[in-house]
Amino acid sequence: MDYGRLKADVDVLEKAENPAMQQVDPTTGLAVKERMLVQRTWKELMQLGRSNVGIELFHQYFTKYPQYVQHFKAFREVPSEKLKAHPRLKAHATTVVNAMDVIIDSLDDTETAVAVLDKTGRDHDRRGLSTSAFADLQTTLMMLLGMFLKDSWTPAVEQAWDKALTVVMNTVMNSMNAAEQARTSKMPHGEQVAI
Repeated sequence: MDYGRLKADVDVLEKAENPAMQQVDPTTGLAVKERMLVQRTWKELMQLGRSNVGIELFHQYFTKYPQYVQHFKAFREVPSEKLKAHPRLKAHATTVVNAMDVIIDSLDDTETAVAVLDKTGRDHDRRGLSTSAFADLQTTLMMLLGMFLKDSWTPAVEQAWDKALTVVMNTVMNSMNAAEQARTSKMPHGEQVAI
């Protein structure tokens, strides 16, 4: 990562006074400036490598929230000290970062972003994950961004990411809730299926 260039770009974006930069997207609630801060910092983060970022994200996630590793049949029995090197974790972590890349890139094309997030929510509902798993993932991702972005993790960048990830995670969680409601409404007498 070129931290000097990133910090310079962040500084320019934060100081931008152009009224067009203040326009707010009605779907995401992000001003153009905030969207650009998120996209610029994400682009730089991807210089570290998608699988590297993804593995570190899941390493931090499972360290802070070890209960979630049980949802991954492929590596739930792997000792925590060997998990970072497990090929199935690398595959899943890379898939997640690739999806995040599409979402971040699509913050100005909300139809695409919502479609990806809706599918993510439905897929994870079928796997029995709770919405709290995504709230905890947001917390972990915010911590990871601060760790990787260093001096470029300014209050404005943090606020932009918090807004963006809140929209992202709320969309996923709404999709999960809708999928659960659809599934339980098909059950006789409102019974729920154990997953």
